[in-house]
Amino acid sequence: MSLGNDSITIFPNPFANKVQIAFNVDKDETPVSIIVTDVLGNLVYEKESLFQTGKQNEPIKISASSSLYIVKVCVGNQCTIKKLVKI
Repeated sequence: MSLGNDSITIFPNPFANKVQIAFNVDKDETPVSIIVTDVLGNLVYEKESLFQTGKQNEPIKISASSSLYIVKVCVGNQCTIKKLVKI
């Protein structure tokens, strides 16, 4: 099962250095993973953590060069993938 595209919000997009990833957690202690890769599949950012119920806003900083990145966010066993542009 995958999250709908409206379940995860990434802003601003495009971005310069920092980006926010907003998502909703329906159950306490839900595992969440955020993985950012470049278009070649190289890992740029990775975080796994347990989150409490409610709306979450996770700030991340990407210091890599300007490019297109792929963001995969998994909340529990539901995942979504979005594109992210760094200017």
